[in-house]
Amino acid sequence: MGPEWQDEVTMADPAVRAFMSRVSYQVHPAYRRPSSRDAHASPGAVEVVTRRGVLRDDAEYAHGSSVDGFRLTDAALSEKFTHNAARVLPADRVERAVEAAFALDTLADAGELMRHVTPDR
Repeated sequence: MGPEWQDEVTMADPAVRAFMSRVSYQVHPAYRRPSSRDAHASPGAVEVVTRRGVLRDDAEYAHGSSVDGFRLTDAALSEKFTHNAARVLPADRVERAVEAAFALDTLADAGELMRHVTPDR
């Protein structure tokens, strides 16, 4: 379980929006080059600049790709979606979205899934 404040913070929170306006990103220059250790991994880095200095971490990551041995299981995919969607959707809609996604071939049309994943405005 994450920090206590995790459930209280949403993407709609003005403080989060203000913070997001100060964040920038770039695609890693070597992103599409295969790793020397694993041809399916892509390099990545996170660098955080604060008044106290620069924090940096590099990683190679392939988990979740469509390559055999690196695919997410249905349970892991569901967990990842649920974690991310819970920030902007109520729990019942997240649950219905997961159910609809795994039953996509039985839905009348893709709009059925989209109704579950589109936040109310």
